Amino acid sequence: MSRLNVETVDKNGTFLGSMWESRTNVATVLLEAGLAKMQTSFGADMIVEAHILEQAERTAKNQKLNIWENYVEGQETLNRSTTVETRQKETLKVVVTEVLGGGRFYVQSVGDQRIASFQNQLASLSVKDAPIIGSFKPQKR
Repeated sequence: MSRLNVETVDKNGTFLGSMWESRTNVATVLLEAGLAKMQTSFGADMIVEAHILEQAERTAKNQKLNIWENYVEGQETLNRSTTVETRQKETLKVVVTEVLGGGRFYVQSVGDQRIASFQNQLASLSVKDAPIIGSFKPQKR
């Protein structure tokens, strides 16, 4: 299950937080693989696990992974081509399923076929198949 924790909202209304898949912080995985760069312009003190994220980025830099393949200590130039990159934005349709408070909430992907299958199975259940109330008699041993 994916979880999005919103730690704060900046003055422009941008949510700052972390995304978790099971018990794994997605940012840590991306940073360790050299697929992301930490953005601290809003202040690293606003990131709950900043030290862990910084260590993950340092590991990728030291191993020269992906975006850090041409990294030289002290220089902040990334491996960029001279051609203009076109970045595609990924839009994900979700439904907020639960609001926990404190800026934390759960979402469900609208196009997830597993969820649709589960909902169909639930819809096919019949009330007449349910046990009669009071028919279950627990026994002490």
